[in-house]
Amino acid sequence: MGSFSNQLENEMLDHVFNGTYTAPDTYIGLSTADVLDDASGNSEPAGGSYARKQILPAGWNNAASRSIDNNGVITFDQATASWGTVTHWGIWNHLSNTAEANLLAHGSLSQSQAVENGNTVSIPDKNVTISFNVSGASDYLANTFLDYVFKDGSFATPNATIHVALLTTKPTDAGTGTTITEPWVVPGHQLMKNYRRQPFVDWKTATGGLVENNTAINFKNPSGSWGEITHTCSVDASGTGNMLFYGRVGIAQTPTQGSRVQFSADAYDITVT
Repeated sequence: MGSFSNQLENEMLDHVFNGTYTAPDTYIGLSTADVLDDASGNSEPAGGSYARKQILPAGWNNAASRSIDNNGVITFDQATASWGTVTHWGIWNHLSNTAEANLLAHGSLSQSQAVENGNTVSIPDKNVTISFNVSGASDYLANTFLDYVFKDGSFATPNATIHVALLTTKPTDAGTGTTITEPWVVPGHQLMKNYRRQPFVDWKTATGGLVENNTAINFKNPSGSWGEITHTCSVDASGTGNMLFYGRVGIAQTPTQGSRVQFSADAYDITVT
């Protein structure tokens, strides 16, 4: 089972909140050590006809249940010298280790292989699995972003349509802009006591798996009680739409008439580490 690199976590956050991340070409490499999230453990064979192999979009299955895997056998060139014992794989955006190469995801082989002169390494169908293991991210976002990066490149950045919502109950990963519980009567239609989602576009650049609001997020003043606000989420529309990220508010609050409802600058944190 594989996971995102630190680099791809930041790219994912920036694609959602700050602008377009261009879906890359994908190449799989082998390593004799755990590659690690920051790529510092990568130890690929040198020489012996070793080379990364490109995985075309058709070489990935459609994402489902927050993961994506390879469609078909991946076969490396025949070794003309020992490669050592390969134990892990990495998915890269470049054929070789140049300055432009970034790790996208990594994981371990189902079985280590000691590669000698004349051997040919193959990875079976559905044995390279990349999971979107991000707490507080919706199933929609997980599957859509996995497909975008590895499969079809069709996820338009939602930055311009992101709305911050306040919730009175904790959502689930399967939640949508229709199923979340907000202080309104009919989602996206009938307002309750001046509540509405707040559109917001001023986000900081993601770093260290974190993105946060650059300026304050201000809601309209309530004209009555909104109930106890325990959670918040980002949605890609003012009404209904798709939930992106969710989490608890720092301290549960019950806004009442005349209350100031605000997330001050740097207070709305979304973390994927």
